[in-house]
Amino acid sequence: MALLNLNTELITEKTLRELSDNTNITYLSPGSKARLLLDIINDKLGIQADQFDKNLGQAFIRNASGTLLDYIGEIFGVQRELKQKAEVLKEEGNFYFYTLKNNFGAINNSEDIYIRPRQVEIYDTIEDGKRRVVYVNTETIVLKADKNKVFFSAEAKETGENSNVGSGTMIYHNFKNYADILNQTLLVNNAVSVTYGKNDESDDNYRFRIQQQTIAGEAGNYSAIRLALLSVAGIADVVRVKYPRGVGTSDWLIRSVTPEVPEKQLDLAQQAIEKVEAAGLENKAAAPYSVGTKLEFSLSYIGELKDEEKNLIKRAVKRKLVEYINNLNIGDALILDQLVRIVLTTDERIESMGDPNSISNFKRITLFKRSKYGNSIIKRTISKDYITKYNERIIVEPTITDPIIIGDN
Repeated sequence: MALLNLNTELITEKTLRELSDNTNITYLSPGSKARLLLDIINDKLGIQADQFDKNLGQAFIRNASGTLLDYIGEIFGVQRELKQKAEVLKEEGNFYFYTLKNNFGAINNSEDIYIRPRQVEIYDTIEDGKRRVVYVNTETIVLKADKNKVFFSAEAKETGENSNVGSGTMIYHNFKNYADILNQTLLVNNAVSVTYGKNDESDDNYRFRIQQQTIAGEAGNYSAIRLALLSVAGIADVVRVKYPRGVGTSDWLIRSVTPEVPEKQLDLAQQAIEKVEAAGLENKAAAPYSVGTKLEFSLSYIGELKDEEKNLIKRAVKRKLVEYINNLNIGDALILDQLVRIVLTTDERIESMGDPNSISNFKRITLFKRSKYGNSIIKRTISKDYITKYNERIIVEPTITDPIIIGDN
């Protein structure tokens, strides 16, 4: 709602009526000189009214709050972000039921297990006897007797950021309708973080976006699209690729807070682009090509350590390597010396890495490169740094159970 709301069409209509009633000017149809003069004057009035609104809005942004800030946001074409429920689609390969037995038939008398929509609750931890974050399944889940892992769709029971969860945290459920319930052999987990839940946007954050929009409008379409994309939940950064399909086209590569970009996040990113992109241009949200990494090496230790101590050290090494690799940005290279430095500084009891009779610190480093033209994966062994292309992102390979294998010397 503009603060100075000048309806130029209504002004033109009233002016034409008054000219007809009170003057001897009678030729007022479109194309006439009188009509042209009126249109020019009223267009200028409209431009001045818009500028007045923006100037007034800028003067009040600093101290405005609540509904008044919403009105100012409308002047600049910026809507307050409203709360949003976290949802996960089956196609994302995130939430899944699994069993450590051979298959689901082994825990249900060789029969399939059926779970009706919203029949099961999945939750992370129990605090003071209460579940902290709860999700429910949103469709029928069929756990086939010959399978041992099935992905499914789910949504948070509550709306807002408190329903966002980290990877590997949703490990409890309340489903009991299977034969081996006493041994609790039906397990659940989530492969990656969920970041879609959003609270109503605070006045401070909304005020900042309004101020940035005024800058974005002056700076051009690039700033407007980048700001819109970074406002989408779960997007950590974006990289623009110019002219992939000719002049006037751009691809916006999404770096998600998760190793791979979920399909739903791409949809939300594309919607954000379409709200702000300039007419006549083609802007597309896209995921970078993931280059998965598998590392194999061994460790030597200072002194005699128990197996439990070695296992704790190896778990810490894996955690640090995963954190480092999955936080590499689009286009960042895989530098082997940096990986070695991370390993050797993880624990003071690590003496060295690599087989004693080898000059290499790593037994094997395997890259899993996705084809641009299908779902195939090409495996490649490397012995030196991998320099990524502009549209590639190095991650820990998500399709294998143990992408970092550490042995003992």
